[in-house]
Amino acid sequence: MADFKEEVTGLLGKFFSDELLHDIKKYYDNEHPEELVDLANNMLSGLLGDDMAHKSLQPILSKYHLDK
Repeated sequence: MADFKEEVTGLLGKFFSDELLHDIKKYYDNEHPEELVDLANNMLSGLLGDDMAHKSLQPILSKYHLDK
């Protein structure tokens, strides 16, 4: 089963380069999920808009009980 970071980086991998994902995996951990959520939300919002970013992240956030 994938962990939170794997699922978020998997989503980001649909839109961003492997090099960028490597850095995210290196510097973000499951201990502070809010940091990764903020990063993913900002990245996706810039690309897809706020509503689509939220819709894309919501299933992962709900699964790990991190939805606000």
